[in-house]
Amino acid sequence: MTVQRYIAEHLQDIVFEQPFFYNHPFGIRFELGPPDFDVDEATYYRVIRERVLALFHAIFRADQTLYIVGATYEPIDDSYNYMERAIPFQHYFDKQQLELLQRVEVLDEETQELSGYNMHYAVQCLVSDVDMEELLGLMGLFHPNRLCLDARVYIIEPQSRIVYHIYDDRGMDLVSPDREALRPFYHQFNDWILDYDREAIDQVFLGSDD
Repeated sequence: MTVQRYIAEHLQDIVFEQPFFYNHPFGIRFELGPPDFDVDEATYYRVIRERVLALFHAIFRADQTLYIVGATYEPIDDSYNYMERAIPFQHYFDKQQLELLQRVEVLDEETQELSGYNMHYAVQCLVSDVDMEELLGLMGLFHPNRLCLDARVYIIEPQSRIVYHIYDDRGMDLVSPDREALRPFYHQFNDWILDYDREAIDQVFLGSDD
């Protein structure tokens, strides 16, 4: 099954755009970077790494297939520097077969001329096919060389239909069309839930159905 077909059949209501958490009724937003540490402190990135890896390994098995969606902007002008120290998504996954999900023209706001394309790519692979700690470091901005990807990245666990998305070093979202698939992670990692959204998240998982 292609990733596009899987999404059409199982994640048809999932919107792979920002703000990811707020676009869906069932989700959990976790805090990654501890607010009481400066971003220049080693402890800040150590905590991010620990939380990112703990959440990932709680969801994904080492021997399973996963789907990765990358949403990126590709300018028609090669000289355009979209993001400093960023690795293009399609270059990072050049050893895997990329599937093009979407290609949307972007017009310059002033001239209304074509300036580039919003692209959605997908990769289907085993967890063991990818250096997941490196990939998560690029997503969560704790890569040892301070590199990142030039894309918003969404990792899909196909059985539970959970989508794992790190939006930056501050936090990450888990989203699924199935609330019950998310419930174990709401309880297991409750202390890491972002306080700003905690009340809304509690209402989803501690509502009248419990």
